[in-house]
Amino acid sequence: MSSRLPILNVACNKRNGDLLAQFLGNQGYNSVSVTTIADFESSLHSVIGFGLAIVDISGFDRRIWNACDKLSQIHVPLMVVMPMQAQHARHEGFLHGAQRVMVKPLIMKELIESISMVALENQHE
Repeated sequence: MSSRLPILNVACNKRNGDLLAQFLGNQGYNSVSVTTIADFESSLHSVIGFGLAIVDISGFDRRIWNACDKLSQIHVPLMVVMPMQAQHARHEGFLHGAQRVMVKPLIMKELIESISMVALENQHE
């Protein structure tokens, strides 16, 4: 996977972001982690392209959706992660370009399968 573009890992909770980055690294993925909407938006203008963005919406306000919309504009696939009690936002995730919406706590096997599926879907575009 190292020849593929890195994954943008967005999580307000730094510890959750670090855990996901560590897991992704152990699976052979490179990732870039950010914890604020400002850093999220700045990263979209970096010279590094991203093959996928995983955005944990927990702790962010509604501006997170505007940043997610920007991913579609630059053709970066989006996976949204949300807490179980926020399942009302599932539909909103899809409205803002998510190809997958996952509920916490994440099942790591399902996460890796979803990453692979999103990558495969986007190879054909």
